[in-house]
Amino acid sequence: MRLTKAAPSRKDVFIEALSLPGKPRAALAHQLLVSLDAEKDSPKQLRSPKRRNADERKMSNIAQQICAKTLRLSFPVREELARLLLLSIEEDDYDDNSDELWRKEIARRLRDIRSGRAKLIPAEEVMRRTALICAKPS
Repeated sequence: MRLTKAAPSRKDVFIEALSLPGKPRAALAHQLLVSLDAEKDSPKQLRSPKRRNADERKMSNIAQQICAKTLRLSFPVREELARLLLLSIEEDDYDDNSDELWRKEIARRLRDIRSGRAKLIPAEEVMRRTALICAKPS
């Protein structure tokens, strides 16, 4: 008797895909969108291209395995996963030097405070204003 490996569940694939770090998650989202576009243009086209594209070269082996699983999902499920992946991507996922950019922003804000260009608001005033805004009917 030959045992066949059960196909991973949709839930398992979603969990694996969404747990990838930012850049591989972004690359996977892009790969899914490419596959969706290709299938819309030519529904009989193979979902898994033989050539490795730029996104796949950026992905680790684990990410590539997850990508292969996602490409075996049905069109509507891949569409849903692509949407979830895109919603989960943070701006910092695209930015290799975000720490440096934040350091510069903090330094700029400190300069503005010390020079008097920025007006500081006491915490009590911020809380009072926030309470007023939250109390307003929508």
